[in-house]
Formats: sequence, structure tokens, C-alpha cells
Amino acid sequence: MKKDGIACGTQTGTNTGIYKFNDSFAHLSRFPPDQEAWGEVRITKPDASCYQELEILLRFTSSPHRTTGYECFARCLTGASSYVQIVRWDGPLGKFTYLADKRGAQYGLNNGDILKASVIGNVITVSINGVEKARVTDDTFKAGDPGIGEFLACETGPGLGSNSDFGFSSFTAKGLAAQAMRPWLPVVKMVTIQAGTARRAVRAASSGATDRRPDASARRPCLNSYFK
Repeated sequence: MKKDGIACGTQTGTNTGIYKFNDSFAHLSRFPPDQEAWGEVRITKPDASCYQELEILLRFTSSPHRTTGYECFARCLTGASSYVQIVRWDGPLGKFTYLADKRGAQYGLNNGDILKASVIGNVITVSINGVEKARVTDDTFKAGDPGIGEFLACETGPGLGSNSDFGFSSFTAKGLAAQAMRPWLPVVKMVTIQAGTARRAVRAASSGATDRRPDASARRPCLNSYFK
């Protein structure tokens, strides 16, 4: 959803079991396999009592009851409990694999940070403000599209329902040409979406997408709706 020009999620933070993992997410379409994406982070009320996470998605696909791709994310907090992680979504709700888990104050997000991730071949990289934080290799998914996501989980406390306290104020995705085969090829696709500006209609998915909540079947909204 959108609030005050910020793309934010719709989770209450109270779901349990596999439904705890029904992240809010949105992705673009028709990007080449090699891609990078980044977003400017907005965090107005970091809360250590819950887990507020912002995500850059790579090679993402979604269909009823199934989502696949790579989720590159960080906690909206700086301290010993901060982290950057890379997770592979393996299809059904709640089925995922951790590929990287980096922890410590240097892995947290502050307001205004740029969270960026890329996948080139089988190499996935995550950075914050241009500083690499995690890198892994994985050969599982060869295609899909970039996007954004958000996660909120709270047991108790003031963080419940704090979706609008963190999100993205802008998002840019770039499709990369096959540089190894044709090094002279330029970037083949680039989309930038900013708060208050709707620049391109794209297919996307939001919180409660059918793969994350099996009882849902509505068509996914446009990513631009997050920033209008």
C-alpha cells in the first residue's frame, strides 16, 4: 500500500505458522535474467520489539499458490541484532532456503539508506550505500523479475501494525545485457519509480498474493500504485 508517498506493507505482524511469511511484495515484468535493483529506504520509527524488514527481489515470479525467486533484505534497525540476509523462495507458502545470513550493527538499515541487490549469472550480491554486505552463488532460478518487498512480525508491543513506519520512497530496476557474450551491448531496460510519480504500468504482486495466502485469487495490482 501507499501512505504519505511511501510504499509500505499490509501485514499486521500477528500471523503465525506458515502465514507469518505472507510478505507484502510487488515485482515488475519482462526483465532479462541479469538484473539489479535498488530503493531508497524510509524508516520513521525503528522498533527493536519486532522484525521490520525491507527487501529487494530478484528473478521473482508469482502465480496462484506459488512464488519463486531471490529475496535480499535487511532489518530496519542498527545494532547487534541487525542483519542482511539472502533467501530463496522455493514455491509454496512458507517454503524458503537461507543462502546468506550476516549479522551485526554494520548490516542494519538507517533512514535514507540505499538498499541494492543484483544477480548476474549465478552470483547474487547485496549492498547498502554502495558497500557490499553479502554475496552468494545459486543456480536454482534462471529467470524472473526485480521488485520490492516488506516483512513485519511482532509478538507484542508497539510495533504491531507499524507498516507505515518503514518502506521505500523510490525504486529503480535495471535489466543488464549479456555482457560476457556481447560486451558492447548497453543496458536493455531500466525503470525508476518515485514517490508521487507514476511512470510505468507494470504487472506486480502485493501482500496477500495468491501464493502467500492460498485462499486469495484476485489479480495483482500495479507496482505504480505504491507510489501514486
